Amino acid sequence: MGKICLKCGYERRETDVAPEYECPRCQRVYAKVEAAARWMGEQDTLHGPPRAGQEALAQERAAQEALARERAAEEERAREWAAAEALARERAAQQALARQKAAEEAAAREKAEQEARAREAAERERIAQQRAADEAAAREEAERQKAAAELQARERAEQEVAQRERAADEARAREHAAQEALARERAAREAAAREAAAARARERAAREAVAARERAVREAFGMAKAARQELAATELAARQALADLDAARSAHAAREQAAHEAVALARRDVMAVEHGLHDALAQVETARSAVVATEAVAGDEVERARQELRAMETAVREALAQMETARNAVATREASTREAVALARHELAGVEGAARDALARLETARSALNAIEASAGEALAIARQDLAAREDAARDALARLETARDGVAAREEAAREALAEQKAALRSSAQAVVGSAAT
Repeated sequence: MGKICLKCGYERRETDVAPEYECPRCQRVYAKVEAAARWMGEQDTLHGPPRAGQEALAQERAAQEALARERAAEEERAREWAAAEALARERAAQQALARQKAAEEAAAREKAEQEARAREAAERERIAQQRAADEAAAREEAERQKAAAELQARERAEQEVAQRERAADEARAREHAAQEALARERAAREAAAREAAAARARERAAREAVAARERAVREAFGMAKAARQELAATELAARQALADLDAARSAHAAREQAAHEAVALARRDVMAVEHGLHDALAQVETARSAVVATEAVAGDEVERARQELRAMETAVREALAQMETARNAVATREASTREAVALARHELAGVEGAARDALARLETARSALNAIEASAGEALAIARQDLAAREDAARDALARLETARDGVAAREEAAREALAEQKAALRSSAQAVVGSAAT
């Protein structure tokens, strides 16, 4: 049940918007009407019935004056209420304009952020700095507005709340930006890790290439060693061939000398046979002694000469009557000796050609060995230079990776500190909003 006005009898309803201390119909203050009624009752009790008419008139005049004063006061309060409502509407309009402006600024910032995403990393950093400056200016403006609102009146708590909410939105936006920065830092760290892995792969490839080149150089040195050994063997063979050539020349000269001596002896033997068998036998013994003396160097020719001497001895023993046949045999042997000398000279020329070819191959092998050693040394020097360059590149890549890691760690730490500060600011703003709402 609602309160009943003692002046007009109106019963207050739940849907009435008038203040609780006054009547919605006559705008009379309940307390004053009740006080006036109590006063009139007290006057009736004090003065009694004879003066009831005068007192009633006086009380009515006093009540009318009180009602007039109350009406004037209520009109004054109504004017103040209207002024307060107008001021509240003006503040609401200002807040709406501020929210519209903030929405436009937020749309502009969003558009700037969308445009900034399309630019390069340097442009992103510049826009981020500009956004940070704008946010700092917005925060300063919000603080300035907050101080002005606190100085002007406590009634602007709603505007302050709206500003705090806007600051909280901005803080959430900064937190989102910090999270994006952390994501970018993580991406940069992953890119640095991939770059380090690529650097390690390049270093492994360089080491494998250097190892392959070292193996190639070792193989080249092995080939050079083999060639050197082959060269030494060829040189030894050439020297042996030269020694054989000298020995063949000496043997050929000895055989030729022995053959000439044998021919001369044979001629002398034939001439001696003409003078007598005894002289021929003596010459045969002399020839046998010469054959024995030249047996060590003559070899097969000496054996043939010995066989011929035996045949000659047999022929001499038989040939007192066969002198003409012996002469023919001497001529035949001289021809065969000449053929043997020509064949020996031909063999000597072949041995000399083979020796010259061996010397030429020896020189070619020496040149090839020198070329192989030079190319192997150059290849080894190039491989070492390449290895040093790749090691320097790998060290530079590792240094860049360490620098990038330090930068990422510093940025992550700065982002974490900024996030912590933003969370602290959000908590303080939330606490202030809760305090203002409670007030």
